[in-house]
Amino acid sequence: MDKVLVNIFETLDQEGILYCLRHGSAELATPDRYQEIDLLVPPHHLHHLAKILYENGFATLPHWGHEPHHFFVTYNKENAAWLKLDVVTDLRHLMPARSLRIGLAEPCLYYRCPQEPAYVPSPDDEFIIVLLRYLINKGDFDSPEVVRLAELWREFKLHPPTGKRAAALVARYLAPAITWETLGRAIEAEDWQLLIKRRSAVIRQLFWRDPLMTIGRELYARALRRLRPFLVAASHRGMTVALLAPDGAGKTTLAKELAREPFIRARPIYLGLNSDIKNVRLPTTRWLKRLLESANGKRGPAPVLLKKLHAGSRLAEQWSRYAVAFYHRLRGRFVVFDRHPYEESLNGHALTLRRRLRRWLLASWCPTPDLVVVLDAPGEVLYQRKGEHNPEWLESQRLGLLGLRDQVPHTVVVDATRGISQVRNEVIALIWDRYRTRERKGTE
Repeated sequence: MDKVLVNIFETLDQEGILYCLRHGSAELATPDRYQEIDLLVPPHHLHHLAKILYENGFATLPHWGHEPHHFFVTYNKENAAWLKLDVVTDLRHLMPARSLRIGLAEPCLYYRCPQEPAYVPSPDDEFIIVLLRYLINKGDFDSPEVVRLAELWREFKLHPPTGKRAAALVARYLAPAITWETLGRAIEAEDWQLLIKRRSAVIRQLFWRDPLMTIGRELYARALRRLRPFLVAASHRGMTVALLAPDGAGKTTLAKELAREPFIRARPIYLGLNSDIKNVRLPTTRWLKRLLESANGKRGPAPVLLKKLHAGSRLAEQWSRYAVAFYHRLRGRFVVFDRHPYEESLNGHALTLRRRLRRWLLASWCPTPDLVVVLDAPGEVLYQRKGEHNPEWLESQRLGLLGLRDQVPHTVVVDATRGISQVRNEVIALIWDRYRTRERKGTE
């Protein structure tokens, strides 16, 4: 089991926070590169829990429109794995938003049972939770997890006292739509359709227990989901990362890896001057480039005009990339810049007025990255990888980029002589730590 998860459970016990796993301990048994754990905590413990999780490397994700859910995510660099905690402060069910409340959260925490390394619901509570989860939330029982429902029923039959409270809960919340006897017939005969046919009756029955609050929760959730894009934009949830390195260090490969990574799913945007790279580009740039190539060697005003138009088109293309990055940032997404105008400052040659103006236009309009990652490798290693330029020139570029640490805030250097998986793991950990720190400051 993930050491981070074990440490979290131990800390929660030490801090006196009430919690239990919503779906039993089975979800802890199969750790994967992406693992999601569902926890139930009382509302008055949520703030303290959030503080503990932050201190253990977790960041919060937006939850507008998903109440009572709160999402916390961390990245473990040691085993290259993501861990997500889906924390709820109440047990609600779909209608179609999570509006139906059965009032089982407090008893579930009161009757929780210790089961290493955490706490789980009592068999009675777990039985009701599993039943409602598949009857209301999913609307079917076509899942291997429903085997647990049958296991609990058999346990109740073998030890009748253990199912006494479950029977009382069914009588209190689900009868007459579903009775204890109806459940017994359906489970023993595996006749799940018998329960599914009564799904609408159960939903109506739960709705009329508290109609005003149910409607209020429904309208509130729908309103927040409609407003979600504006709330994300106002909270500055997005994040930009610049990847800088001489050719051969693996910038483009790393950007593609980050685009596939869960919870990051970065939008790579190329900010270099190579117009052949298929990223965000204007069709006029390629068209003018073809015209310029066809006019190569010719005399007259046409080639001069084409050069001016091509330079202006490339500048406009860079600005369009900035605009796309700004859009993704407003939507709360991660943006990875492959190259950045910072690299322009490494050119030590004397520049003409036109080049200085062009550099200023590129740098002044470009979004300032939240994190700058310099992939570092000796010039000789870079030359052996790609065979472009020469080792001396690549080494000079490398030294110039390393100097950015003293000029640009939030610049980190990563050893790029290692394999792509090691580099990726370190960069992801750096990105998530920066995101976590920035989000924490934004909530204080």
